[in-house]
Amino acid sequence: MSPTAGGSTVKQQPKQQPKPRQKKGDAQEKHSSQSRIQPAKAKAQQPQPQQPQQQSTKLSKKSESKKRKRGEEAVITSLRQLPQADGDDGASVPAMDDEERELADLVFGGEVEGAVSKVLDGFDLATFERRLPEKHAKDDDDDDGNDDALGFSIDTAGIAQDETDLAIPTETDALASARVISGRAVSSALQDAPAAWTDDGDEQVKVNIRDKKRLRKLRKDFDEKAISGTDYELRLRAQYERMFPTPKWAEIPEEKQTASKRRAVGADSDDGGNEDDDQDDEDNEAVNDQRVITSATDPNAGDLGHSELLRLLRTTQPIVDSHRRRVLSADKLDIVRVKDANQLAYAQAVIQSAQFHPRAPVLLTCGFDKTLRLFQIDGKINPKITSIYIKDMPIFRAHFTPDGRQIIMTGRRKWFYVHDLETGQTNKIWGIRGRDEKSYELSIVSPCNRFIAFMCRNGYISLVSLQTKQWVADLKMNGLVTAVAFSKSGKHLYSFGSDGEVYQWDTATRQCLHRFHDEGCVKATALAVSDDEQYIATGTAAGVVNVYLTKTALKSSNPKPAKTFMNLTTPISELLFHPDSQLLVMASKNVKDALRIVHLPSLRVVQNWPTGATPLGYVSTVAFSSGGGGYLAIGNAKGKVLLYKLTAYNA
Repeated sequence: MSPTAGGSTVKQQPKQQPKPRQKKGDAQEKHSSQSRIQPAKAKAQQPQPQQPQQQSTKLSKKSESKKRKRGEEAVITSLRQLPQADGDDGASVPAMDDEERELADLVFGGEVEGAVSKVLDGFDLATFERRLPEKHAKDDDDDDGNDDALGFSIDTAGIAQDETDLAIPTETDALASARVISGRAVSSALQDAPAAWTDDGDEQVKVNIRDKKRLRKLRKDFDEKAISGTDYELRLRAQYERMFPTPKWAEIPEEKQTASKRRAVGADSDDGGNEDDDQDDEDNEAVNDQRVITSATDPNAGDLGHSELLRLLRTTQPIVDSHRRRVLSADKLDIVRVKDANQLAYAQAVIQSAQFHPRAPVLLTCGFDKTLRLFQIDGKINPKITSIYIKDMPIFRAHFTPDGRQIIMTGRRKWFYVHDLETGQTNKIWGIRGRDEKSYELSIVSPCNRFIAFMCRNGYISLVSLQTKQWVADLKMNGLVTAVAFSKSGKHLYSFGSDGEVYQWDTATRQCLHRFHDEGCVKATALAVSDDEQYIATGTAAGVVNVYLTKTALKSSNPKPAKTFMNLTTPISELLFHPDSQLLVMASKNVKDALRIVHLPSLRVVQNWPTGATPLGYVSTVAFSSGGGGYLAIGNAKGKVLLYKLTAYNA
């Protein structure tokens, strides 16, 4: 140790002695000896299993095996102690006594007769089935003497205590049973029974039915705002019953309703007539009860509504008959909007014409973009079938022929086109020989598949053969022709002129059969005839639509219209009857959303449609689908054809 400047000592390291040099042979021998020593060390360093743990595992296995053997020996000992049955197989099954053997023969087959057989022979199955749903079995403690003999009990009378309970049911019981079967007793009990639980706080709860849009339909007054919880519940129930009315099969028969009405009238009458009314009600109830009893015993007697149901189920004609007339509601029209008919290819101009194929779900559209398009109508996608481009004629009108094989296209040109759907060829027809007309845009095809009628100048109507495309005849009016319409049969042609007169023509003789003046007509613009030829509708430039009864209009030169509609104020451009002749569509292209639908049986305008939010636009043409008339197509100035589905008809 040597002292330093700070007073500390520093430990001196000893000097290392130089290692002696080894020879090459000695180094190799040392290396080999070390390599032999290292595996031995590694083997010694590996962990050796503990001896106590192995011994405990072996002991646990031995104890488990001993327990298993003891359990098996106990089971074998218990089985040996069971009484052995007679037989060679040695099965441990006790022998059956006489009653059990007889019961087995009855269940699995046999001819043994004993106490069980005697009891079952005297058992009335009909009485058991009748009384089983009404009563419950007694407890085992109240069983009769048969229990000791049989070892079990047979309840043949429910809870009956004496012979009076097992008597034949009386007429009152049959009446009650019939009422349960028909559902009257259940329904009356549900109606008369008080509520299981009522909340006194319902009267204190206030529900705002004016601020929430979905609750505004529950209002009885426009200014009504808040109602109590009880009143809110009643109105919700009424709304649900109005949306989902009770089906016919669940309604109470009419005879009961008549009886209840008579009882209500008798209760409101004076005291002097109460005795007579009560006596009449009792007589009616007795007659009705007798009918119920008869119908319960004889299914073919009486009428509880079952005969009507059976008549419906015997045939499918009311279901599959698509031509059956449906009576529409005068207050509400069920109509739903579906995908636009031409959503896959909108027109680039105003839709001038839209018409459905007479036999297939196909719709054609055309306009001044010189393109005619065909769409397959399914209400979901409405795929496009094809399009036809006419280079030298903006299409003003296009019609399917009644046989569905051709399309007639006309425009403001001296010619028109005919497209054959079967061959796909389009032929150009160079006008009508003998007529020097500058335009054939106003045209119509007869439903009888015989004529094409063109409205020409100076009051002429030219009839052209649909087969040969040659001139047939001319019909001359006093004024200018503004609108024409064929009857459904094609025997008559109706025309409307600038002089305000409606003409009826015979297409076979080309003679005028009758003409009458349209009341209040200023300038004629539209004309339509229903398919059943019951109504004739006329439209004027003042927006007035007159609906005439055909049988009345054809008997006088100045008939009175059955109804005059002034809902529109601009010139009527479209008048169209539904194929069912219950609806009339009237529209004007001069004002946006100018379209109304008339319910013809009541001669009233439908109030619920269209609404202010219905996006009709400027209506240029309308069309009903052929056959059932389930679709309504509305073309507008945007080049769209809106498609609506009438749920009351087949699409």
